[in-house]
Amino acid sequence: MASMDYCKIPENQEIADFLKSNAHLLDWQQLSGNPAAIDLLKENHGKIDWQQLSGNPAAISMLTFYQHTPETWWGNAPDRPYVCWGTLSKKNANPNAIALLERHRSKFDQCARNLYSNQSEHAIRRALLIDGGMPRSWSSYIAISGNPAAIDFLKANQDKINWKWLSGNPAAIDLLEANRDKIDWQQLSGNPAAIDLLKENRSKIDWVMLSGNPAAIDLLKENRDKINWGMLSGCHWTQYTVKFKREAEMRAKREAEQAKREAEMRAKREAEMRAKREAEIRYAAKIYAESEAEQAIKQAKREAEQAIKQAKREAEQAKREAEQAKREAEQAKMLKAERDAKHKVDMFRAKREAEQAKRADWKEDIYAESVQLRKNAIKLQEKIRHSEEMIAETDALFDALMKEL
Repeated sequence: MASMDYCKIPENQEIADFLKSNAHLLDWQQLSGNPAAIDLLKENHGKIDWQQLSGNPAAISMLTFYQHTPETWWGNAPDRPYVCWGTLSKKNANPNAIALLERHRSKFDQCARNLYSNQSEHAIRRALLIDGGMPRSWSSYIAISGNPAAIDFLKANQDKINWKWLSGNPAAIDLLEANRDKIDWQQLSGNPAAIDLLKENRSKIDWVMLSGNPAAIDLLKENRDKINWGMLSGCHWTQYTVKFKREAEMRAKREAEQAKREAEMRAKREAEMRAKREAEIRYAAKIYAESEAEQAIKQAKREAEQAIKQAKREAEQAKREAEQAKREAEQAKMLKAERDAKHKVDMFRAKREAEQAKRADWKEDIYAESVQLRKNAIKLQEKIRHSEEMIAETDALFDALMKEL
């Protein structure tokens, strides 16, 4: 079962405004159970039917406040507020209402079977838990067949369905459309999720039941002469009604989005076709341009090849000239080196010859000097011999003298 939040009951401002503008036609007994009329009820506290209010999910704060007041089951004292526990357990889908019931154990035990009619998933789970997973009486099957909160159980146990009461179940549209021969059109006329199906089969509409259908406000405005104002006064805008109206809005939104997507897809396809045609035109132009470009490229390539060949020839000629210049430079270098070497040799030879001549002069000088020295030595020897002779004579004279003395 899908989880839902019942704590916040949304206001249907369209219905609330419609009720206020037709307050003189309203049935206050039926109105007391209408969540969309809660502000109107608070403004007219003395007109409230407390049995009907006990099933109103938007009135839980009022019911909690009066939970300990004496009971009057048939609602014959509208000026004396109280909680009708049977109506609370059977009709009030607010989880806080079930919590309120569970705080009064004796009332809970007394009213537990009513939970099969309560449009609260918590209530259905509690009822099935009490009965061991399967309703125990035919009245429970009737109640659960009309309960949107039990749709998963009903889909899993279709042999247990009471189709008359299922026809009023707003969660069972898929099952009903798959089994149209089993639809009870009177009950379906009060089904807030069946508006599209009812519009397709207007001749089968029960206008009394439709007057109590909160989702049929547009149909009712179009057919004011067929409205049952008593049923309209008790038009219960419960959370499930909101849910399935929201689902209808979501379906319409999805269909609009689908239509938008299809339009976008068509526009996209057309744009793609235009783009494709433009691409083909561009491709043809490109092919033509490429052909022209290819010819130009070939011509440019030929000219480039010729220029390259000419450049190569010129480069080879320059290379040959450079090699010739290199050879000539090397030859000139070699000739210069030869001249330099020859000059060096000549200089060396001249230097050697000069040195040889100088050595020859030195030899002559040395020879002359040696001859002179030899002559001087001979003279010196003669002087020495003469001196020795003189010394010998002197010694002889000395000796003679000494002898004489």
